[in-house]
Amino acid sequence: AGVPRVSEFDLNTTYTDKSYIRAQMVSEMQLDVGMVSPEIFPVQVRQNGAFYSVALMVENPDTDFLLRRGLDPDGAYYKAPTNNFYDTSSTFEKKTRLYEAGKADLDTLITNLALTGTALETYVFDNVDLPGMVNYIATTCITQNIDASDKNHFAYRDTNNTGEWN
Repeated sequence: AGVPRVSEFDLNTTYTDKSYIRAQMVSEMQLDVGMVSPEIFPVQVRQNGAFYSVALMVENPDTDFLLRRGLDPDGAYYKAPTNNFYDTSSTFEKKTRLYEAGKADLDTLITNLALTGTALETYVFDNVDLPGMVNYIATTCITQNIDASDKNHFAYRDTNNTGEWN
């Protein structure tokens, strides 16, 4: 109620979560702490009039999603790979700023996260939304959201405003 329509949604299986509630709980918790997260709720899927399954209706995290959540749709937005190899941007799927060749901004982030000591601290404090990252890590750990640690998440950079990644 009171939320603008979505242009696209996904029906996700609950294969790894037989409680059928983890993804919805994660999303609601993240929204409660002021994070950006998709709307998620369970639905009954019927095929030819017969019960087929319980699935999760998930707001597709696309440009409309960014607008609905108050983010600049011209910010850099990447879907993480389905593996945990983050030493290069090559496995990330670029979702916005398609008019730009390459993924130089993401390459810079990945390279600089390998820094150590004061150089790393300076880079992170200047380029990462730390309260947002702390909230993300906390909500992921509390809910044991196993998919969010190495896949099924996005990287967003407020390119035209703060320049921060979150």
